[in-house]
Amino acid sequence: MNILVTSASKKVSLIKYFKIAQRSNGGGKVIACDSNPRSAAFYFADEFKVVPKSDNIDFIPFLLQLCNEKQIRLIVPTRDSELKILADNRHLFDECNCRVMVADPSVIDTCLDKYLFYQFCNTYKISTPKTILVDSNIALAVKKIKDIEIPLPQISEQ
Repeated sequence: MNILVTSASKKVSLIKYFKIAQRSNGGGKVIACDSNPRSAAFYFADEFKVVPKSDNIDFIPFLLQLCNEKQIRLIVPTRDSELKILADNRHLFDECNCRVMVADPSVIDTCLDKYLFYQFCNTYKISTPKTILVDSNIALAVKKIKDIEIPLPQISEQ
């Protein structure tokens, strides 16, 4: 079975481990792809391909064509920005007999949004630091922080 590792970049160990697994499970090629033609992983994969970035309109058609040409049966995405677009287009890969190793789009949305993930954790009684959403109004943000008495240290992110 041929496997495609996307955004391979410096993920040399991942490529090596997939090659070892391929040898002990009937063979196949490990194909690396990345938008950077100087990706280190290219030197360790059986084959490599420079691809459009995941926000490029040609990304999915390019991958579909590559899967058909190289008989790729599994895509392993390794970059957060690829997960949603691959999950949203999973049905197109299913049609060419290729599985994409991604969760459902709603799960990806939850995991990529820090506040949604915080709410998910609270729902299932998973311990998390206190978290609040604030807007750009600094006075309101300070009031919210004081109201819920978040102890130091505090972390903020824009």
